[in-house]
Amino acid sequence: MKKEIKLFKFMARSFIPAIGLAIAVLFMITPLSCNMDSGEIVIEETDEESPEIVNHYLLNENQVKVEFSEPVEIDDYRVEELMYGLFDIEGLEGNGTKEIVVTFKNQMIVDRNYIFKGVAADKHGNSLKFALRFKAYNGRVPKIVINEIRNSYQRTLSGTDYKYKFEFVEFYAVTDGNLSGLEFQNASDDKFPKYEFPPVEVKAGDYIVLHLRMLEPLETCRDEIFGDLTLSTATDSCDTAIDLWVIDGITSRIGNSDILVLRNAMNGSVADAFVMAVSDLQDWKEGFTTLADEVQLSGVWVDSDGLPSCSVGSAFNSDYITSSSVTRTISRQNTLEIPKEGKQVSRASDFIVTASVGSGASKVPGDTPGFENSKNKYVKKIM
Repeated sequence: MKKEIKLFKFMARSFIPAIGLAIAVLFMITPLSCNMDSGEIVIEETDEESPEIVNHYLLNENQVKVEFSEPVEIDDYRVEELMYGLFDIEGLEGNGTKEIVVTFKNQMIVDRNYIFKGVAADKHGNSLKFALRFKAYNGRVPKIVINEIRNSYQRTLSGTDYKYKFEFVEFYAVTDGNLSGLEFQNASDDKFPKYEFPPVEVKAGDYIVLHLRMLEPLETCRDEIFGDLTLSTATDSCDTAIDLWVIDGITSRIGNSDILVLRNAMNGSVADAFVMAVSDLQDWKEGFTTLADEVQLSGVWVDSDGLPSCSVGSAFNSDYITSSSVTRTISRQNTLEIPKEGKQVSRASDFIVTASVGSGASKVPGDTPGFENSKNKYVKKIM
């Protein structure tokens, strides 16, 4: 019994003070936030991740908004006009929040590029040195629509030379404006997913033809960005259209089942869309879902009941558009009925598959890049 009492006294003198000392040290090195009234002890969260730029938006000709992943303080910042040097800043708002708005003293010039540079630091001291490049805001984006599509390609030998038929997408300008800030994208083209339009002035009634391959001599495939509609002389070029070329276009870009999107990058809105699918398709491929969701949410494509949709069921039937049908195109039939004001809405019934009729001098083409769309509806021959 005496031995047990001595052992207890030894532990009291040796271990208990040691435990108390350890607890005291732990309290000193651990950051705590204490609520003495409730008795709660909350350990402050730490963050070792640097902030990131999530998105940016051009608000107008004088402002850009940059969204970060967490609240930040911006330091050592400036804006440069690419090729022309510093661009004067009038002010910066939103320090300490996720959204920073930079205001410029002068309006951005449409055909120029800008870089916003600086250091963004979060409350934990993590920092991001960034250089965000963006195109100038365009307040005169015209209303244009997807008007005609050829997704077929053909090369034929004529004597010692080859003749070509290329894929193209034709757009129609409903109003005047400048194309800068518009972009074209389609779901099946995962290699070069976006085409950004150059700063081209257009008038209501203009046709803009985006050629999706460039296999003829470069001097014949010229972007007509300064008003001369005779510069481009390659296949399907037209003196009644603004011809533009996808520089990296050497392979097929548009599938028989596809989602085509025309987007206004100034505000991120979908300006127009075209949705097509072969009749035996059950559902979109996994890689299509992002664009499909964007189109449905925008409401620019509707089903037969007039409800926003981008389902396979609402798509235009593209069974008769094949690799051997280069004289057939998908052509809008209500182009001249589209109002200048208000939201653009398209549906499968606005389009038909057009085909050439007749031959020789009496041939009436079904493919009409740069001209009013044909009304020659393709009818499958019954054998």
